[in-house]
Amino acid sequence: MQTCNVAVSDRRHDTVISLNNTGNRGGHNLNGVGVPGSIVTCLPLAEVLASCSVKSVDFMKMDIEGSELRVLRRFYEDTPPSSAVRPTWLLVEVSGGPANPADRRALTDLITQNGYTAVVERANTLFRKRPTGDD
Repeated sequence: MQTCNVAVSDRRHDTVISLNNTGNRGGHNLNGVGVPGSIVTCLPLAEVLASCSVKSVDFMKMDIEGSELRVLRRFYEDTPPSSAVRPTWLLVEVSGGPANPADRRALTDLITQNGYTAVVERANTLFRKRPTGDD
């Protein structure tokens, strides 16, 4: 296992991470909600996976405080549908993710348009990659 000291975003940039001061350490974010923290380097997801020499992904959980739509949109642009780094199973915080209901719908639509079927839909939705003719 390898740790990458970067934040996942839809583009390369440096920004200040906002620290959640309500006790939810998983609520730190890049959206400016909370107490300003350190400057972090941000990279698109495909670049993070490549920099860690990840060749394939079986399962990915994505709970990134409302940035899921932007990050996945860029990820699907950067990776072809046949790419093994597109996970077989994808667990995404949909109803607790993007604040705007239209963005939650857009997130689900983006994932399904990129070859996934929702298997379990709750606060976190589990998607399974649909088999292609090559599988």
